Amino acid sequence: MTGEINIKLEEIVRICGKNGIKVAFTQHGDQRNCIEETIEMGERVVQIQIGNKDDENLFDLLSEFLKGIKV
Repeated sequence: MTGEINIKLEEIVRICGKNGIKVAFTQHGDQRNCIEETIEMGERVVQIQIGNKDDENLFDLLSEFLKGIKV
């Protein structure tokens, strides 16, 4: 599944770059996976935290975010 996850991450980064949205990968030392869009210093930023690549919900999390950002 890691290959599919990497493809989703690459697509998110590509679409964000095309739309002028910064992407930040964070790691807070826990096993939580999350992706959210915030505003930092007046700019849109997508923050992605991958804490557990083996989480069966990670692919769905990235896919759902990707659907929303394409709109």
